[in-house]
Amino acid sequence: MAKRSCLYKKNEVGILRGILTCGCCHTRMTPTVSMGHGRRRYYYTSTKVKYYGYHTCHNGSVAVAVLDEAIIQIITPMLKDAHILNGLIKQIAPNKTKELFKIMQHPEKVLAKMSELDKSLLVKELIENITVQCDNLEIKWTALALDILPDKYAPQTKDGVMTIDVPLSRTHGVLQVTVPEALIQNSCPNKELIKALSKAFKYQKILTSGRMTIAELSLHEELDAGYLGRILRLTSLAPDIIKSVLAGTQPADFILKEEIPPIWVKQRKKI
Repeated sequence: MAKRSCLYKKNEVGILRGILTCGCCHTRMTPTVSMGHGRRRYYYTSTKVKYYGYHTCHNGSVAVAVLDEAIIQIITPMLKDAHILNGLIKQIAPNKTKELFKIMQHPEKVLAKMSELDKSLLVKELIENITVQCDNLEIKWTALALDILPDKYAPQTKDGVMTIDVPLSRTHGVLQVTVPEALIQNSCPNKELIKALSKAFKYQKILTSGRMTIAELSLHEELDAGYLGRILRLTSLAPDIIKSVLAGTQPADFILKEEIPPIWVKQRKKI
């Protein structure tokens, strides 16, 4: 039988170390390593299991790579706002800001560039504790996380804790976790829409300054007056809708020809 030993912090294995609790035996889950069959495998294992055996806890162990990846998938949508991501980077990886800025539009690439230690620090900026139950995960968010929580997470969050009903299965006695597709927010940047949004604010600044009239601007930019008017309407979008466009998470059928209601509440219902 494979021998399993505890890993110390210096090994930097397991980005969730220190914030993981077993919902079955209510003890901390810490990284362990199995050296069986000439291969090194890593698991989060409850303290009770390590000291008293697997018969004392139903959950037992969870593969480190599986649970780490599941949590990364869950927090990635929270990093779509460039200002938020930049602020977090300054706290956890100040010497890598310039490098990470180059791929700011894709948080998943930023995370891929981070070391295990940096990922661990990032996760702890957003999550206070994760409880692994037999049929779900309970994530207790930090105050910062609650401020930037995606709307789709709100219905599952109560008193600062999000409960995710995840498919749990066992392979050779080890708990496996699969994040529901509905929680993974895929981005699809619309380059035409983003370019139009950028131009809209540029043109609005010119018109506000009084340097040109809308007719003069139309001639100067060689744009149809109707098209220019549609672009300018983008400046009236609600801030959260603008963020979703820049992040690429706006509805796929969002097009420039749509009428944009002046009231933000109506915009959100329509878009």
